[in-house]
Amino acid sequence: MKISDQLAKICDPRPGVGLRGDGLPHIVWCEVLGGKITLEKTDKTFTADPFYISKYPVTWIQYRSFLEAEDGYRSKKWWEGLAKRQDEPGEQHRKLDNHPAEKVSWYDAVAYCRWLSERLGYETRLPSEWEWQQAATGGDPTNKYPWGGKWDSDRANTDESGLNRTTAVGLYPQGASPVEAFDMSGNVLEWCLNEYENPRMVEVTGDSRRALRGGSWYDFWLVARCAFRGVNNPDFRDDTIGFRLLSSSPHLLNH
Repeated sequence: MKISDQLAKICDPRPGVGLRGDGLPHIVWCEVLGGKITLEKTDKTFTADPFYISKYPVTWIQYRSFLEAEDGYRSKKWWEGLAKRQDEPGEQHRKLDNHPAEKVSWYDAVAYCRWLSERLGYETRLPSEWEWQQAATGGDPTNKYPWGGKWDSDRANTDESGLNRTTAVGLYPQGASPVEAFDMSGNVLEWCLNEYENPRMVEVTGDSRRALRGGSWYDFWLVARCAFRGVNNPDFRDDTIGFRLLSSSPHLLNH
Protein backbone atom coordinates (compact mmCIF):
# COMPACT_ATOMS: atom_id res chain seq x y z
CA MET A 1 0.00 0.00 0.00
CA LYS A 2 2.87 2.39 -0.78
CA ILE A 3 0.54 4.23 -3.15
CA SER A 4 -1.49 5.27 -0.11
CA ASP A 5 1.46 7.09 1.47
CA GLN A 6 2.64 8.50 -1.87
CA LEU A 7 -0.76 10.06 -2.48
CA ALA A 8 -0.56 11.73 0.91
CA LYS A 9 2.90 13.14 0.12
CA ILE A 10 1.66 14.81 -3.06
CA CYS A 11 -1.40 16.30 -1.34
CA ASP A 12 -3.87 13.74 -2.68
CA PRO A 13 -5.70 15.58 -5.51
CA ARG A 14 -8.80 13.38 -5.63
CA PRO A 15 -12.07 15.30 -5.23
CA GLY A 16 -13.74 14.65 -1.88
CA VAL A 17 -10.53 13.72 -0.06
CA GLY A 18 -9.10 17.10 0.89
CA LEU A 19 -10.07 20.74 1.27
CA ARG A 20 -11.65 23.36 -0.95
CA GLY A 21 -9.86 26.55 -1.93
CA ASP A 22 -11.38 28.31 1.06
CA GLY A 23 -9.98 25.73 3.46
CA LEU A 24 -13.26 23.95 4.16
CA PRO A 25 -13.66 20.20 3.59
CA HIS A 26 -14.45 19.30 -0.01
CA ILE A 27 -17.24 16.73 0.14
CA VAL A 28 -18.33 14.73 -2.90
CA TRP A 29 -21.90 13.53 -2.49
CA CYS A 30 -23.41 10.28 -3.80
CA GLU A 31 -27.14 10.16 -4.45
CA VAL A 32 -29.06 7.43 -2.60
CA LEU A 33 -32.63 6.48 -3.44
CA GLY A 34 -35.07 5.83 -0.63
CA GLY A 35 -36.13 2.40 0.57
CA LYS A 36 -36.99 0.18 3.51
CA ILE A 37 -34.43 -1.53 5.74
CA THR A 38 -35.07 -4.13 8.45
CA LEU A 39 -32.31 -4.04 11.03
CA GLU A 40 -30.55 -7.32 11.68
CA LYS A 41 -31.61 -9.24 14.82
CA THR A 42 -34.58 -6.93 15.31
CA ASP A 43 -38.13 -6.88 13.98
CA LYS A 44 -37.85 -3.18 13.24
CA THR A 45 -38.21 -1.87 9.69
CA PHE A 46 -37.31 1.71 8.82
CA THR A 47 -37.93 3.90 5.80
CA ALA A 48 -35.06 5.90 4.38
CA ASP A 49 -36.06 8.94 2.35
CA PRO A 50 -33.80 9.88 -0.59
CA PHE A 51 -30.55 11.49 0.55
CA TYR A 52 -26.89 12.03 -0.27
CA ILE A 53 -23.95 10.35 1.44
CA SER A 54 -20.30 11.34 1.31
CA LYS A 55 -18.20 9.37 -1.14
CA TYR A 56 -15.54 8.77 1.50
CA PRO A 57 -15.27 8.72 5.28
CA VAL A 58 -14.19 12.09 6.66
CA THR A 59 -10.42 12.26 6.20
CA TRP A 60 -7.80 13.42 8.68
CA ILE A 61 -7.19 16.72 6.88
CA GLN A 62 -10.95 17.36 6.73
CA TYR A 63 -11.39 16.65 10.43
CA ARG A 64 -8.27 18.60 11.33
CA SER A 65 -9.79 21.70 9.72
CA PHE A 66 -12.37 21.55 12.53
CA LEU A 67 -9.74 20.99 15.22
CA GLU A 68 -7.66 23.94 14.01
CA ALA A 69 -10.43 26.43 13.22
CA GLU A 70 -10.87 29.36 15.61
CA ASP A 71 -14.58 28.59 15.74
CA GLY A 72 -14.04 24.81 15.67
CA TYR A 73 -13.47 22.18 18.33
CA ARG A 74 -12.85 24.68 21.14
CA SER A 75 -16.16 26.47 20.60
CA LYS A 76 -18.75 25.35 23.13
CA LYS A 77 -21.66 26.07 20.76
CA TRP A 78 -21.14 22.82 18.83
CA TRP A 79 -21.57 20.79 22.02
CA GLU A 80 -24.81 22.37 23.24
CA GLY A 81 -27.35 19.73 24.28
CA LEU A 82 -24.84 16.88 24.14
CA ALA A 83 -24.48 14.80 27.28
CA LYS A 84 -20.73 15.26 27.33
CA ARG A 85 -18.14 17.69 26.00
CA GLN A 86 -14.71 16.13 25.83
CA ASP A 87 -12.02 18.66 26.76
CA GLU A 88 -9.43 17.45 24.27
CA PRO A 89 -9.76 15.73 20.89
CA GLY A 90 -8.48 12.22 20.38
CA GLU A 91 -4.92 11.70 19.13
CA GLN A 92 -5.02 10.63 15.49
CA HIS A 93 -2.93 7.47 15.10
CA ARG A 94 -2.18 7.59 11.35
CA LYS A 95 -1.46 11.26 10.70
CA LEU A 96 -1.72 11.14 6.94
CA ASP A 97 -4.07 13.66 5.38
CA ASN A 98 -5.90 11.22 3.10
CA HIS A 99 -6.46 8.53 5.72
CA PRO A 100 -9.80 8.44 7.53
CA ALA A 101 -10.07 10.47 10.71
CA GLU A 102 -10.00 8.14 13.72
CA LYS A 103 -9.93 8.39 17.51
CA VAL A 104 -13.22 10.28 16.98
CA SER A 105 -16.02 9.81 19.50
CA TRP A 106 -19.70 10.02 18.57
CA TYR A 107 -19.84 13.36 20.38
CA ASP A 108 -16.88 14.60 18.34
CA ALA A 109 -18.59 13.56 15.12
CA VAL A 110 -21.86 15.31 16.01
CA ALA A 111 -19.98 18.50 16.91
CA TYR A 112 -18.08 18.33 13.61
CA CYS A 113 -21.30 17.97 11.63
CA ARG A 114 -22.80 20.99 13.38
CA TRP A 115 -19.71 23.09 12.64
CA LEU A 116 -19.53 21.99 9.01
CA SER A 117 -23.24 22.60 8.47
CA GLU A 118 -22.90 26.21 9.54
CA ARG A 119 -19.77 26.74 7.47
CA LEU A 120 -21.17 25.14 4.30
CA GLY A 121 -24.63 26.67 4.63
CA TYR A 122 -26.58 23.42 4.53
CA GLU A 123 -27.13 20.53 6.92
CA THR A 124 -24.67 17.70 7.26
CA ARG A 125 -25.13 14.99 9.87
CA LEU A 126 -24.40 11.38 10.69
CA PRO A 127 -26.51 8.81 8.85
CA SER A 128 -28.91 6.59 10.71
CA GLU A 129 -28.25 2.86 10.50
CA TRP A 130 -30.97 2.33 7.89
CA GLU A 131 -29.69 5.22 5.78
CA TRP A 132 -26.16 3.87 6.05
CA GLN A 133 -27.29 0.38 5.06
CA GLN A 134 -29.35 1.70 2.15
CA ALA A 135 -26.24 3.45 0.83
CA ALA A 136 -24.05 0.38 1.37
CA THR A 137 -26.38 -2.03 -0.44
CA GLY A 138 -27.92 0.36 -2.95
CA GLY A 139 -31.26 -0.91 -1.68
CA ASP A 140 -30.57 -4.48 -2.83
CA PRO A 141 -30.87 -6.88 0.15
CA THR A 142 -28.88 -9.55 -1.72
CA ASN A 143 -25.80 -7.35 -1.39
CA LYS A 144 -24.29 -8.77 1.76
CA TYR A 145 -21.31 -6.57 1.00
CA PRO A 146 -21.25 -3.31 -0.94
CA TRP A 147 -20.06 -5.13 -4.06
CA GLY A 148 -22.41 -8.12 -3.94
CA GLY A 149 -23.27 -11.35 -2.16
CA LYS A 150 -19.86 -12.99 -1.69
CA TRP A 151 -16.93 -11.95 0.45
CA ASP A 152 -13.78 -10.89 -1.44
CA SER A 153 -10.75 -9.92 0.66
CA ASP A 154 -9.31 -7.92 -2.24
CA ARG A 155 -12.18 -5.41 -2.04
CA ALA A 156 -11.82 -4.13 1.53
CA ASN A 157 -9.21 -3.29 4.15
CA THR A 158 -10.15 -5.71 6.92
CA ASP A 159 -8.10 -8.05 9.11
CA GLU A 160 -7.82 -10.38 6.14
CA SER A 161 -5.72 -7.81 4.24
CA GLY A 162 -2.90 -8.22 6.78
CA LEU A 163 -2.07 -4.50 6.69
CA ASN A 164 -2.97 -3.94 10.36
CA ARG A 165 -3.65 -0.23 9.81
CA THR A 166 -5.82 2.21 7.93
CA THR A 167 -5.13 3.09 4.30
CA ALA A 168 -5.91 6.22 2.35
CA VAL A 169 -9.63 6.38 1.64
CA GLY A 170 -10.89 4.95 -1.64
CA LEU A 171 -8.02 2.56 -2.39
CA TYR A 172 -10.39 -0.35 -2.96
CA PRO A 173 -12.44 0.87 -5.95
CA GLN A 174 -13.76 -2.65 -6.61
CA GLY A 175 -15.33 -2.50 -3.15
CA ALA A 176 -17.46 0.57 -3.85
CA SER A 177 -21.16 0.39 -3.06
CA PRO A 178 -23.80 0.63 -5.83
CA VAL A 179 -24.11 4.38 -5.13
CA GLU A 180 -20.32 4.72 -5.60
CA ALA A 181 -19.51 5.31 -1.95
CA PHE A 182 -16.10 3.91 -0.98
CA ASP A 183 -14.87 2.11 2.15
CA MET A 184 -18.30 1.11 3.42
CA SER A 185 -16.67 -2.20 4.29
CA GLY A 186 -13.36 -1.97 6.10
CA ASN A 187 -10.81 0.74 6.88
CA VAL A 188 -12.73 2.27 9.83
CA LEU A 189 -16.01 1.59 11.57
CA GLU A 190 -18.44 4.49 11.13
CA TRP A 191 -20.65 6.11 13.75
CA CYS A 192 -24.38 6.27 13.07
CA LEU A 193 -26.82 8.80 14.44
CA ASN A 194 -29.19 6.50 16.29
CA GLU A 195 -29.06 4.70 19.60
CA TYR A 196 -28.24 0.99 19.36
CA GLU A 197 -30.77 -0.45 21.81
CA ASN A 198 -33.51 1.96 20.73
CA PRO A 199 -32.82 2.63 17.04
CA ARG A 200 -35.78 4.96 16.60
CA MET A 201 -34.08 7.40 18.94
CA VAL A 202 -32.08 9.68 16.65
CA GLU A 203 -31.98 12.76 18.86
CA VAL A 204 -28.48 13.71 19.97
CA THR A 205 -29.35 14.09 23.65
CA GLY A 206 -28.55 11.40 26.19
CA ASP A 207 -25.56 9.12 26.71
CA SER A 208 -26.95 5.83 25.38
CA ARG A 209 -24.75 3.60 23.27
CA ARG A 210 -24.66 4.44 19.56
CA ALA A 211 -24.51 2.18 16.52
CA LEU A 212 -21.43 1.56 14.39
CA ARG A 213 -21.33 0.14 10.87
CA GLY A 214 -18.94 -1.15 8.23
CA GLY A 215 -16.09 -2.96 9.97
CA SER A 216 -12.49 -1.75 10.15
CA TRP A 217 -8.93 -2.75 9.34
CA TYR A 218 -8.91 -4.64 12.65
CA ASP A 219 -12.16 -6.59 12.12
CA PHE A 220 -12.81 -9.87 10.35
CA TRP A 221 -15.03 -10.11 7.26
CA LEU A 222 -18.11 -10.89 9.36
CA VAL A 223 -18.17 -7.39 10.83
CA ALA A 224 -17.76 -5.86 7.36
CA ARG A 225 -21.17 -7.11 6.22
CA CYS A 226 -23.59 -4.36 5.27
CA ALA A 227 -26.15 -5.56 7.83
CA PHE A 228 -23.80 -6.07 10.79
CA ARG A 229 -24.64 -3.85 13.75
CA GLY A 230 -21.74 -2.67 15.88
CA VAL A 231 -22.04 -0.58 19.05
CA ASN A 232 -20.05 1.44 21.55
CA ASN A 233 -20.40 4.22 24.09
CA PRO A 234 -20.68 7.70 22.56
CA ASP A 235 -17.51 8.93 24.30
CA PHE A 236 -15.41 5.99 23.08
CA ARG A 237 -12.44 6.70 20.82
CA ASP A 238 -10.30 4.20 18.97
CA ASP A 239 -8.08 4.06 15.90
CA THR A 240 -10.65 1.72 14.32
CA ILE A 241 -13.51 4.26 14.43
CA GLY A 242 -14.32 7.19 12.12
CA PHE A 243 -17.43 8.55 10.42
CA ARG A 244 -18.97 9.76 7.16
CA LEU A 245 -21.55 12.41 6.35
CA LEU A 246 -25.13 12.59 5.12
CA SER A 247 -26.98 15.51 3.56
CA SER A 248 -30.55 15.86 2.34
CA SER A 249 -29.77 18.97 0.25
CA PRO A 250 -29.70 17.84 -3.39
CA HIS A 251 -29.57 21.38 -4.78
CA LEU A 252 -26.13 21.69 -3.21
CA LEU A 253 -24.84 18.46 -4.74
CA ASN A 254 -21.01 18.51 -4.91
CA HIS A 255 -20.76 22.24 -4.30
